[in-house]
Amino acid sequence: HGTMLAATGASPRELLHERRVPASAPVGRRRLDVSADEVNEMNEAFDMFDPSGTGTIDYQEARVCFRALGFDVNRQRLAAMIGDHDRERTGHITRAAYVEIASQLYMERTPEVALE
Repeated sequence: HGTMLAATGASPRELLHERRVPASAPVGRRRLDVSADEVNEMNEAFDMFDPSGTGTIDYQEARVCFRALGFDVNRQRLAAMIGDHDRERTGHITRAAYVEIASQLYMERTPEVALE
């Protein structure tokens, strides 16, 4: 990373942001709009479990990521949500799928929960 940073002059955060999913993630026919801060939180949690940059995390890693974001999703619901995105049944989801799921969870929050 040091050579890449020196060559581009970009900060590590800027380099990570370049490969991240935008704040409006399409889900089905509607868009889930989340704030830039929420997207940054999602990506930071994802990056903790994908340090090698593979672009995927497994079910257990996703569960911990969602908990780190403040979501206590029961196992059955999380398995169903991940299953919707893991059509090849690899046991992993991509960053884009993770952001879609997290965006949906953010949008389901009540305003009182979001203000805490």
